[in-house]
Formats: sequence, structure tokens, C-alpha cells
Amino acid sequence: MTQIAEVQKNAKERIKIYITEYRGRRFVDCRVYFEDDDGEWKPTKKGIALSDGVIDEVIQGLRKASRRLEGSNFEVEEEQGNEHEENSDEDTDGHTSEMALPY
Repeated sequence: MTQIAEVQKNAKERIKIYITEYRGRRFVDCRVYFEDDDGEWKPTKKGIALSDGVIDEVIQGLRKASRRLEGSNFEVEEEQGNEHEENSDEDTDGHTSEMALPY
């Protein structure tokens, strides 16, 4: 496991980003760690492992979400009875992406 980055989430949690291998395949693992009573950082179940095939799409989605949070056009849409909402949007480069958003 090779640590790539670490982001302080709050006083007791950090997000650690690693390159890891599982069953012969390499992944980027983004995981929340907590500080225990002894001052050691322990992994939680909160996190996601991404294969290289989806990393760019996830990064694009995160950048889009960041722009919307910073801008004034952010709206939360709720649909009852729908586990996933298909969302298509055009980014600043004119590319269209689709993401399934779990609600």
C-alpha cells in the first residue's frame, strides 16, 4: 500500500488516499480514518475503492459538484421512491457526463 495524500476532514477524522492491490488488481482507496484514544489512526468502513477505469469520471463528478457548491445554481432535487437518479450535465469543456446519484 502506498499513501498518496491525506486530508484532515475534522478534528477526529482524516481521509487517506492510497494505491492498493486486491486480488491482483490495483485500486485507489479513499478511506476515512479516525483517531483512537491512544492517538493512532484507524480505518473505518467509510470509503471507496476505485479502479483506474472510473477514476477520471469520479474526479470530473467531484469537480462539477465543487463548482455547483461554490456557485449559485446548486439545488437539491428529491424524488421519492427512486433509489438512483440519472443526472446528465454539460461541463465547462462542453462534454456531457452522466452519473447515477444514490438517494
